[in-house]
Amino acid sequence: MIWKSTFYDKDYLENKMQIFNKDEFLTSLLLNKKIYTKEQMESFLNPSYKQLHDPFLLDNMESVVNTILKYRGSNKKILIFGDYDIDGISGSLYLSKIFENLDILNEIYIPTRTIFKYSLNESFFQYIRENDVELVISVDNSFGEINQMERLKSMGINLIITDHHFNNKEIQGILEINPKKSDRYPFKELSGAGVVFKLVQAIYSKLPERQISEIYEYCELISLATIADVMECVDENRFLIKRGLKNFSKTKILAFKMIMENFKIVPEYISINDISYRISPLINAIGKLDDPLKIIKFLTSTSEKINTQILNEMYEYNYERKSYESRIYNKIIEFLENREIRKLNYIYYEINDINLGVLGSITSKLALEFKVPVIIISKVDGYCKGSCRSIDNKNIYKLISEFSNYFINFGGHDLAAGFLITNDNLNLIKDKLKQRMYNLNLTEKAKNEIIIDAKLPVSELSTKRMTEINILGPFGLSNDEPNFYDDKIKFRNILIFGIDNKHFKANIYKNGKEIQILGYNLSNKLNLKNSNKLYKIIYTPELIGKKNIRLKLKDIE
Repeated sequence: MIWKSTFYDKDYLENKMQIFNKDEFLTSLLLNKKIYTKEQMESFLNPSYKQLHDPFLLDNMESVVNTILKYRGSNKKILIFGDYDIDGISGSLYLSKIFENLDILNEIYIPTRTIFKYSLNESFFQYIRENDVELVISVDNSFGEINQMERLKSMGINLIITDHHFNNKEIQGILEINPKKSDRYPFKELSGAGVVFKLVQAIYSKLPERQISEIYEYCELISLATIADVMECVDENRFLIKRGLKNFSKTKILAFKMIMENFKIVPEYISINDISYRISPLINAIGKLDDPLKIIKFLTSTSEKINTQILNEMYEYNYERKSYESRIYNKIIEFLENREIRKLNYIYYEINDINLGVLGSITSKLALEFKVPVIIISKVDGYCKGSCRSIDNKNIYKLISEFSNYFINFGGHDLAAGFLITNDNLNLIKDKLKQRMYNLNLTEKAKNEIIIDAKLPVSELSTKRMTEINILGPFGLSNDEPNFYDDKIKFRNILIFGIDNKHFKANIYKNGKEIQILGYNLSNKLNLKNSNKLYKIIYTPELIGKKNIRLKLKDIE
């Protein structure tokens, strides 16, 4: 790992300090985020609803809103057809809550996860016929097989797609709201739930008798979805995440209260890391390995008894998921170890019939670990499900789009995509696909470097300093946590933990204070034979609760 520091000319820095009216420390951090003007600084530090874009810039929004409003006070039901991940489920529940407020009958339907993405069985069509459903709205998906969509249309069912994935579907008579397919819309990186929020924003703009504040009542669901789906923490997402995190302190959703209590998370101080590494994996596990409708039951239940039972199941499934993922991951690593693993330009691997719920997680982990494009293929009964991930600006969706004529279906984002293909067709394109992956990464591979934002001695950390750092948050994709440097650090009470003993925790003592540190994937850099070893560290500080500070190590020497 190469360590690189950032420096600014003294006169330039002093000029920016005057413009920003901030001290040298905070001014440097702002400049590192490419914020150069006072207007940019104000917008960044104080995200507000005023920064939300006009929802009617999204194609078809006017028609979709007019269609939905016809159902207010009606005895006809809207079916919300949500994806089975956190994004789809959160967005579906949010839309359902809004519809309830507006006297619109609705029900949520989450399809079963199969290799065909959404395979609608005969009971689904029977349900549609028997329950006065006239309109089906998708959330975080574009339904599935075109022939099934045509069948629904032939039954007189209106279909509306709300999605944020690239897709190649254009069916006459079906309205779609999708920022990636709307040239006029300035921000393309909304989550599926974020697209639903824009729909709700548009609906309320047509209802002057309603309070616009109602659209934020369950904004924690939008925040959860945006974080869990690893969307960029910029533009509208920055406001939606920050507003949603604030909601957790007063959430009406019992499930969230119970999870935060279980993890000992102080609601007022909940962070992106809490959601990314603790809450999301727990909720997602039961949807990946069992029935996603249990998540809906969990998030809507007002019974502590029912939620305790489901919560216990979640812990069991999450343990099972991690063990299962680890076995598959290690199997792939064993395969790669004979191929000069660190010199690979890409990773392509085929495996027979693995649980599709963990396919994306494993692919993402490989891409992050080896910093190369990755495609993992799961093969079942003559069909192949491809999970694709990439890094930096290497567009994996564009790559697989070149082979779209061979796919049964495909979709995704620049850095994450997927496809379904027959085994015969995969054999026809496999070598070309590998060559394109190789060419995609022929340009300079992602540098194994870490940027140091500033030198910040651990002894200078305080709750006041943490407040200054945290106003730059929420941190995540496209808004990285700041990295700080310190040296002559002695670790005490070292405890190595985790699968394969890759991680460690320890304590640092500074100015009479004890500070806990966490080093993920860094235990191999410890010198355990020398207990007096003094280390150089790159770290990000975290505020745990109101006063406790913990250091997340990024690298050590």
